[in-house]
Amino acid sequence: MDLIALEDFLLVARYGGLSAAARASSRSKATLSRQVMRLEDSLGIRLVERGTSRLRLTPEGKILQARAEGIFSEFRDLEAAMQGKGREPEGRLRLSAPLLFSHLYLGKLAAAFREKYPKVLLEAHVEDRQVDLVEEEFDVVIRVNPRSVHGLVGKRFRTDQLVLVIRHDLYRQRGGSASESLPAILLSSQKADPCWHVTMADGVKRIGAQLVMQLPSYFMIHAAVLSGAGASAMPRSIVEEDLQSGALLSLGELEGGATEIWVLYSARRLASPRVVAFVQFIGDYFDTGYLPKSPCRQGLPRFCRGDAANSYRHRCPDCNLCF
Repeated sequence: MDLIALEDFLLVARYGGLSAAARASSRSKATLSRQVMRLEDSLGIRLVERGTSRLRLTPEGKILQARAEGIFSEFRDLEAAMQGKGREPEGRLRLSAPLLFSHLYLGKLAAAFREKYPKVLLEAHVEDRQVDLVEEEFDVVIRVNPRSVHGLVGKRFRTDQLVLVIRHDLYRQRGGSASESLPAILLSSQKADPCWHVTMADGVKRIGAQLVMQLPSYFMIHAAVLSGAGASAMPRSIVEEDLQSGALLSLGELEGGATEIWVLYSARRLASPRVVAFVQFIGDYFDTGYLPKSPCRQGLPRFCRGDAANSYRHRCPDCNLCF
C-alpha cells in the first residue's frame, strides 16, 4: 500500500472534498484526485463515490479512514515520544468512565483539562459496562476497584468509603440507638442483607436492616434518604455536603466498604503524550484544591481507621487527621 497515497486519501476524507483538502494543504485538486485513484487501484476497491457535489466515502472508504487515522495517530505519538517531552499534547483522547464518577466529577474535570491542554479533544463515553480498551480503541478508562487485567496499567487517584446515613429525625423516631433495626434502601443490584456491619469509635457494630425499597442508582437512593424513606450505605463523596450541613447523620463507615478509583491505559502500546498528560493531570486534580475543606475546618473531626497511608489519600494540615 502506498502510504503517501493513503495519507492524501485521509486528507481528502477529513476535509470532505478535494477543494477543501487542496486549500488546506496547498496542493492541487488534480494531484489529490490522482493519489486517491492510485490508492483505489492498488487496493482493488472503490473508496469514494464520485459525481456528487460533496465527497462521500463508500462503506469500505469509511472503514479504511477509521483504521488508518488510528495508525497515523500512533505514528505521530511515536514521533512525539522520540522527540521528547517538549511537544504540547494534541489530538483526540477517548475516555470511558462509570456513571457515578462522571456525574460527580467529569464535567469540571474535563473543563479544567481543556483549559490546560486546549489542543486535546476529550471524547468521554459514560457507561457502567467495562469496555475493552484495546478492541474499542479507548485511550484511557476510569474504573472502581478494578480487577488485575493483563495489558492494563495505571494509577490510583481517588479513594472513597461507604457510610451508613440516615436523617436525624428518622433516627430519633427509631429510638436513636444503633441497637434498633432501621428501614433499609439498597441498590437494585444488591443482595438484601439483614444487617449492616458498621465501624464506630468503640468497634464494629451490627445494625439491623429492614428492606423497604431497592433503587437502580445512588442518586435515587440519595433523594429517598433525604426525604426520610430510610437509611442507606452510600459513598461519602455523595453525602459529604449533607453530613457537613447536618441534613444527614452518619452512623459510621461500612466494614469492607472502601473503594479505589483508578485511571488505566494499555501497556501494549506506547503511551501517547495525551495519555501521559491526562494520567498526570487527573492525579494532580484530586490531590490539590478540588476536594472539600478539611473536616476540622468544618467543625466535623473524623478519625482514621487503620494505617492512614493505606486507608485515605489526604491528611488534614490543621489537625493531622486523615480524610
